[in-house]
Amino acid sequence: MKRNGHDSLQVFGLLKESGEAAVRSWVDQLIVQGFLEVTEEREYPLLRITEAGKALCRDEGTVRLGCYFRQAAGICRSPVSSMT
Repeated sequence: MKRNGHDSLQVFGLLKESGEAAVRSWVDQLIVQGFLEVTEEREYPLLRITEAGKALCRDEGTVRLGCYFRQAAGICRSPVSSMT
């Protein structure tokens, strides 16, 4: 991340308070909706943004992310923002 400068992006660490399970849930939802895809070109699977995902980043399109519910605590964690 540092080599590519990702740690200096304004959005870096934006979801750190959400927890790993919530972020994984949102990533899974983005995969199902076609905004991300999993590739296995190398030794490890990688996430890649699709053309639909790139369009979404340009504010072209709509995404809906469900709330991640942490059952033990009864807490619903919502994404920081939704893109429309």
